[in-house]
Amino acid sequence: MSGARFLIVTGTDRDSGGESPWFGWRLLSANNRELGRSAGFFPGRQDCEAAVTRLRAELDRAVPVVYVVRPDSLWRWRLDVDGAETARSGRAYHRLRECRYNLAHFLAGVPQADAAAHSLPEQRFAVRRGGGSGHASGGLARAVLR
Repeated sequence: MSGARFLIVTGTDRDSGGESPWFGWRLLSANNRELGRSAGFFPGRQDCEAAVTRLRAELDRAVPVVYVVRPDSLWRWRLDVDGAETARSGRAYHRLRECRYNLAHFLAGVPQADAAAHSLPEQRFAVRRGGGSGHASGGLARAVLR
């Protein structure tokens, strides 16, 4: 899984009445396909970078969970560390084997990806975060697909 890299994603949250920034991370393969993303948003870039460092350090304790989004329809995966969701799939899969395949690539890519703070590029989006639950869905999902 050479060539995998982390990307910091940032935008502004206009739902809060202001323009407070949010940060998240994505793990991309060598051909720029998303392998996974942060399960939540962070208030600052340094917090986001620290989450990438924690993920790499705690990967051996992570518990992968593969689940059905809709019965007999779409599959997703997530990683839980100490009962807290840490990472998740960037999209849903029509087949269970595709979901598991993507999870395996994510797990292989995390330790090999360059995660030095100076090497983490940033991508900015001017979209709403959506939800307010702190999960990386909604606005981030729409922004990433653009």
